[in-house]
Amino acid sequence: MKSLKFAIFSILFLFIGGNYAFASHVSGGNISYVYTGLPNTYTFTLSLYRDCSGAAAPTQNGSAAPNLNFSSDCGGFKLEAAPNFLVEEISAVDTSQCPGTTVCQGGNIPGMQLYQYQVTVTLDPPCDAWTVSYTLNARNGSVNSNGGSFYVETILNTSSFPTNSSPSLQWTANNGFDPIPYGCINSPKFYALNVVELDGDSLVFSLINPQSGPGNLIPFSSPAYTVGAPIPLMNLDPNTGLMSFTANIAGNYVVTILIEEFDVNGNLIGSMMHDFQFVVEICTNNSPVAPNSVVNYSSINTNANLDTINNIISMCAGDAFCFDLTFTDPDGDEIQLYSNVLDILPNATFTTNSTSLDTITGTVCWTYQPGYSGSIINITANELICIPGSATFSIELDIPPALNLSPDDSICGNQTAQILASGQGPLTWSVLSGDPMVIGGNFSCQNCTNPVATPTITTTYLLEDASSCFLTDTVTIKVADNYGDIHADIFTPDTSICLWDCVDVDGFAEEDYTGSYTYPWSPTCNTFYAAGQQNARCSLFVVAQGGLPTILPGSIAEVCITITQGNVNDIDVYLNAPGGFGQFPLTLSNGGTSSNYNNTCFRVGATTPISGPSGFAPFPTPLGGWLPDGGPLETALVGAPVQGFWSIEVDHNNATNSPGTISSWTIEFIEPFSFPIAASFFAWDNQDGMPATSSIDPTVCPQVGGQYVLTAYNIDYCFTTDTININLHPLPDAGNDTTVQVCLETGMIDLFDYLGGTPLNVGTWEDVNGNPVNPLINSNNVLDSLPYLYVAESVNGCLDSAYLTVDIIEVIIDNTTTLDASCFTFCDGEITTISSNATHYGIDNGPLVTVNVFDSLCQGIYDMQAYYELPDGAFCSANAPGITIGEPDKLIIDSYIATGSNGNELVVTNPHLPNANYSITLCKENKLTSSAVGLGGNPAGIYAFNWYMDNNFAGSGTPFIAQSNQDGQAYVVLNDGICPADTAFYSILHPADLVPVLKTSANGCIDLDVQFTDNTVQVPGVNYSITWEISNGHSLYIGQNLSGNQALNYTFYDAGIYDVTMILKSSDACVYTTQYPSEIEAYGPPKVAFTPSPSQISVYEPMANMVNLTSGGLDNSYAWKFGSLSSLPNGTDEFEPTISYPDGIPGKYPIELTATNDKNCSATAYGELQIINDVNIFAPNAFTPEGNNYNDNWRVFISGIDIYDFKLTIYNRYGEIVWQSYDSEATWNGTYGNNGEYVLDGTYPWIVTAKDAIDDTVYEFKGAVNILK
Repeated sequence: MKSLKFAIFSILFLFIGGNYAFASHVSGGNISYVYTGLPNTYTFTLSLYRDCSGAAAPTQNGSAAPNLNFSSDCGGFKLEAAPNFLVEEISAVDTSQCPGTTVCQGGNIPGMQLYQYQVTVTLDPPCDAWTVSYTLNARNGSVNSNGGSFYVETILNTSSFPTNSSPSLQWTANNGFDPIPYGCINSPKFYALNVVELDGDSLVFSLINPQSGPGNLIPFSSPAYTVGAPIPLMNLDPNTGLMSFTANIAGNYVVTILIEEFDVNGNLIGSMMHDFQFVVEICTNNSPVAPNSVVNYSSINTNANLDTINNIISMCAGDAFCFDLTFTDPDGDEIQLYSNVLDILPNATFTTNSTSLDTITGTVCWTYQPGYSGSIINITANELICIPGSATFSIELDIPPALNLSPDDSICGNQTAQILASGQGPLTWSVLSGDPMVIGGNFSCQNCTNPVATPTITTTYLLEDASSCFLTDTVTIKVADNYGDIHADIFTPDTSICLWDCVDVDGFAEEDYTGSYTYPWSPTCNTFYAAGQQNARCSLFVVAQGGLPTILPGSIAEVCITITQGNVNDIDVYLNAPGGFGQFPLTLSNGGTSSNYNNTCFRVGATTPISGPSGFAPFPTPLGGWLPDGGPLETALVGAPVQGFWSIEVDHNNATNSPGTISSWTIEFIEPFSFPIAASFFAWDNQDGMPATSSIDPTVCPQVGGQYVLTAYNIDYCFTTDTININLHPLPDAGNDTTVQVCLETGMIDLFDYLGGTPLNVGTWEDVNGNPVNPLINSNNVLDSLPYLYVAESVNGCLDSAYLTVDIIEVIIDNTTTLDASCFTFCDGEITTISSNATHYGIDNGPLVTVNVFDSLCQGIYDMQAYYELPDGAFCSANAPGITIGEPDKLIIDSYIATGSNGNELVVTNPHLPNANYSITLCKENKLTSSAVGLGGNPAGIYAFNWYMDNNFAGSGTPFIAQSNQDGQAYVVLNDGICPADTAFYSILHPADLVPVLKTSANGCIDLDVQFTDNTVQVPGVNYSITWEISNGHSLYIGQNLSGNQALNYTFYDAGIYDVTMILKSSDACVYTTQYPSEIEAYGPPKVAFTPSPSQISVYEPMANMVNLTSGGLDNSYAWKFGSLSSLPNGTDEFEPTISYPDGIPGKYPIELTATNDKNCSATAYGELQIINDVNIFAPNAFTPEGNNYNDNWRVFISGIDIYDFKLTIYNRYGEIVWQSYDSEATWNGTYGNNGEYVLDGTYPWIVTAKDAIDDTVYEFKGAVNILK
C-alpha cells in the first residue's frame, strides 16, 4: 500500500511543482520577544518560513539582514536586525518514507525552512503601544488571496507591563508541530499552534485579514474566502488555537492568526500576528482521526478538575492529573504521537502505546510545579508516510498565576514603600506582625494590587487572593530610624584661620550593623530513650562574630529542630545556654506516636503557640514560626553569654522504651557590629576649599569659610550628621600683583596709585633688592620692568603683599608713506604711519584707531599721530605734521558724434551744457555710427567707451556701430578703470512703429477673388505706401500718403497655397514688414470629362452609356443634365448612367456633367449626343407605263428628309431632263412634256437631292429606272 502512495506522490510532486512554484519565498512568520531583565530591554526574534523553491531569504547568499520597524506615540525608529542565527528545515514531510529528498536538499519534494533573526533593543521611554513590524515584498502566492507583500507585527505595552515576554511558537524536530502544514485535498485537517507563554498569561486566538503593510488589508480572491473562514468551513477554537477544515481545492492558503495576551484581571497586555500558509496537495490520503475527548482521566487524589465539554483542566499548586488519548488512521497507515507537554510542563511524562500500526494511545501525567511555560497541551498524530497526514487534540490548563508580590523593602523614618502585587481573584491585605493597619493612613488600600505602606516600625504584611487556589504571600517592610545605628563625627574643633591658610579636619563615619548569623549542628545526635528517663543533649560552639558579649532581648532570632521519635507520646525540648547559665523551654509535653518535628522553627515575633489548639503533631512550621512554650523567643536567656557551647536537650516522661533521635538543629543570632562607611555613603555638603571631597579626613583651605556638614548614610539611606565651623580672618588688602605702563612724558608718579584692587595705604615699599623705596618717583627714574614689593599687615597678624612692575612707554613714529587720491575729488588717498610700538593712530588729532593706514583721504595737508594705549585707557603719543595728498584732473567726455545710416548726424562739442537736449532720428533698421573723445582721469587708467542704446548695453569702442530698435535714451560711458565714469546722453527718436496688418478672405475655390485690406493700426500724422507681395510673383501696390483701411482685389486662377508679405514704407523712409505664411489657399476643382458611348445613335435605337472621365479631387459628387426628353431627370448623381430618348426624334441633345470635390469646388463639362435621322431611299429599277393600271407609275420612297427641301430629276440618255418634281411623294407615269407623250423604252438616270430632316445635311442619291412596255 505504501509503495503505491510513493508512486502517486512522486507524480504529484512533478505536477504541483509546475503549478505552485512561486518566484517569491515567504510562506509565513511572526515576531516574538523576551524580556531580558534589564529595564525596558527585550530580545526580539523574527521567524520567517521560507519556501525552498522560491527566492533566497534575507542574509542568504550574502544579502542584507532584515529591518525591524519600531514605532509608537513616543517616537519610532527602524533598526536592522542581526543576521540569522538559526536555519532549520521544517518541511512537513517524512523524507525517510519518500522516494527522494526535499527541494531544500536539492530534490523535488516540497520543502520549507525556518529562518530566525534576533536583535536586542531598549525601548525608551516606556509606551503603552509599541508596534514592532516587518515587511517583505516576497509573499508566496495563494489560492485564497490577491497577493501583496508579506507583513507581520507584534504590539507590546512597555508602560503597564514592562517585564512581559510575548508568546512564541516553538518548533522542534520531535514535538509534531509543523509551522507550514501539508495536507491532502478533501481530507479533514486538525491543526494546532505550539504556543509557549512564559508569563502564564491567558491567550485568545482569532482569525484576521492578512496584511501587506500597516493597516493594508489583503482582499480575498473570491467571496468563498472570508476573514472568519479563509479556508471554507474552517473552525478556530479561541481558547486553544485548534483549527479544523477540509479543503476541496489544491494550493496554498494564507491564514493569519491574532494571538492576544491578557493578564489575570482581563487587561490586554499585547498581541502577536502569526501569518502562515496551509499547503493542500492533490493526493488521496486520509489524515488520522483525533478523539473527541480524553479518556481515563484521573486527578490522582487532588483537586485537578476536567471540563470535558471545553477540554479544560483547572488546577492549583500541588494538584496532579493523568489522561489518555487514542488516535486511529482510516487508511491503516502507521501513526506516531508527538506532544509539546515535555516542553512546557516541568517533569511531566508522555508515553505512547500502540495496539496496532494504525491505532495509538498517548498518556500525559503531570504534578503541578512552578516554571511551566505554556497552558495549552497539544498531542499530534502523524502518519509514517512521505507527506504525512496529521491530527491534533488540544487541552487547556487553567492555573491561577502566582501573586507576584514585590520583594521585602526597607525605609527610613517617614519614607513610604510602594508594594506591587498581582493575582487572579480579589486581593486582601492584612498585618501579620508590626504596625497595625490603618486604611487610608499608614496603608493606602486593603483590596488593591499596588498599595503604599508607611509603617512606623518593621511590619510584615499578608496578601491573600480569593481565586480558586486561595494563594497567599508576605512582604516585610523594615523601618529604620534616621539616626539609628549610624555615626558621623568630626573630632577637629571649630577654628579661625587667615584666608589662604588650611586646616586638617579629622572626620569619622561608622554604622552599627545588626547581623544575622545561623549556626547549624549535625550529624545525628545522641539517641534518647524513654526507659530510665534518659535524655539527650546536642551541643555546638558559638563564636560571637559581631562582638556581642551577652544575649540581649531579641538576640536569639530563630531556633529550628528536627527530631524523630518512636512510640514516645510526650517529650520536652529545651535550649541550653553556655556555662550553665540556664535553659529555655521550647516545647513541653508535646508529640505523639511516630510524630516527628521536621524542621520545626521557633521565631521572634511568632504568635502561634506550639501547645495551643494547633499543637498537635506533626509540627509543620506555620507562617511566622512557632511561639515557644517558654514565652516569646525575644525574652529567652537574656544575659547569657553568647560565646560558648549551646545545646538542644530532649527530656521525656514516658516509661515506654522507645528510642528517638535529634537529627539536626540550628540557632540564629542577631549580633551588632560596626564598620566604617564607604565614601559612597558619606558626603560633605560644603566643599569650599576641599579638593578631596571623598576623604573622611580632608584638608580644607577655605575661601569663604562657614559650617561644614558631614552626612553618613546606610544602605536604606538613613543618615546622621556632624558639623565643624571654620572662621576666616580677612587679609589686609595689599592690592593685587600688578604690571602697569607709564608714559615717559608723565613726570612725577606715586607707586601706590598703580596698585591693583583696593589696597590699604599702611604698608611699606622695597625694590627688587629689598631696599626701601619712596613711592613718589619721577617717571624718568623708574626701574623699567623691574618689580616693587608692597607689604601690609592686619591687627590679627595676617599679612598680604603685592608686586608692582612699571613699564615705561616711549612712542616713536619711524616713517610715513602716502598714496594720492586716484581721481579728481576722490577721497581715496592714503597715509600710512609706521611706528614700532604704537597701538593706536590718529590724523589731525581726530579719533584714535588701531590701524596705521588712513584711507579715504581727500586732496590736502595732514598731521599724523601715533599712540600707545595704557591699560588704564590713557595714551602715550607722538606727532608727524605736514603730510600732503594730491589728486588728478577730472575724467570727462569732451565731445561725441552720432551718424545714422539714413544720413542724419548729431555733433556735440560740449556734452555737459546745462539743460542741453541732444537727439537723432533713426528708423529701426538704421545703423548708428558713434564716436567720442575723452580727457582727464587717472594717468594709469586706460580709456574705455561703452555705448548704451534702448537702455541696454550695446557695445564698446570708438567709433561704434550699432542698430537701434526703439525710442530711448542713448549714452556713452567713458571709464578709465579707476576714476568715476563720465556719461554723455542723447536721445534716439524713431518714427512711430507701424505694424502691417492684413485682412483677407483666406480660402476658396479657384477664380477666388480675394480682397487685400490694410488693417494697420494708424499712427497720427504718419503716411505710408502699401505693397502686398504674393508668393506667385505678383505684387499689389497702393501709392504714397495713405492712411489705412485701403483695399485691393486680386483673383487667384490657379490652385495652390500662397504666402503674403505686407510691406509698409513710411514717409520717413522706414520700412515695416509682416509675413503671412500660407495666408491664402485656392482649391482647384475636379477635371471633368465624359463621352457618350456610342457618340451617335439612331432614332430607331436612341440609347447610350455615359463614360465618366473625371479626374482629381477627393470625395467627388456628380450631377448630370440630359434635357427634358431624356429618360433620366436632371441632377442624376450616378457615376456613369445609361440614358435613352424617344424613338424617331433625331437631333443633337446637349449633356452637362458637373463634379464637386470635398472643398465644394465644381467644374462642368459639356457635350452632346447626336441621334441621327437615318435617311432611307428606295427606288424601283423598272416599271411599265402602259395605262393598264398595273405598274403604270414610278416613284422614289424616301424618309428622314425635309419634305420641303426635296428635288427629283430624271434624265434621258442625252442628259435632258425628262421629268422633275419637288414633292417627295410624287409619282412619274412615264410621260414626257406638256402633251403627255410616253417616253421610249430604255434606261433613264435619276438624281434626288434632299436635306436631312434634323440638320442641314444635303443628301444626293443617284440611280436609274428602266421603262418597259
